[in-house]
Amino acid sequence: MDNNNDQKIIVGLWITAIGTIFSAIATTQRVDLVEATRSSYSIYGNALEAGGNALIADGLAEVSPEKTGTYIQTVGNLTVLYADIAPVPDEKEITLNIQGAFLEALGTSYALFGTESPQNPSRFEVISIYSAFLQLFGNVIEGIGGIIELKGGDGEPIFEIGTILQAIGAVITALFYEGSGNRF
Repeated sequence: MDNNNDQKIIVGLWITAIGTIFSAIATTQRVDLVEATRSSYSIYGNALEAGGNALIADGLAEVSPEKTGTYIQTVGNLTVLYADIAPVPDEKEITLNIQGAFLEALGTSYALFGTESPQNPSRFEVISIYSAFLQLFGNVIEGIGGIIELKGGDGEPIFEIGTILQAIGAVITALFYEGSGNRF
């Protein structure tokens, strides 16, 4: 019997997806936004991602790698949110963004690789696994973009690609969640 709260998980998935879209818009330099709006989108996006991931984790009934990994993702989102709102020097803000991106990637990895693979995965489960990989790679690419930026290079285009990949993965995950209690 499935003791997961599927409605809570579904709502959390969509809140996370909306948050990743806000974050992607905030980092996309081709979108003509004033800096204050861009900053607000980043704050809203990371707050929504953190809240959505916390709802997902709370909706998972049993302690599992997926639940733990989702909580790790939440900590990553909160780290990036702190970087957005705290009065810290630019270098510290970039470092926090890197740490947050890699924490999100770690959480996704822990949830994905710690979960037992389904024997005969449904089409939805396969799509969900691929979408998790998109989010994982997106977070890693964000971290790499931040490292390039920290070393004095132009990491913004790379960071932008990472946020877009993460948003695509989050939306696909929300679309194809079956309500079986597992995302992967």
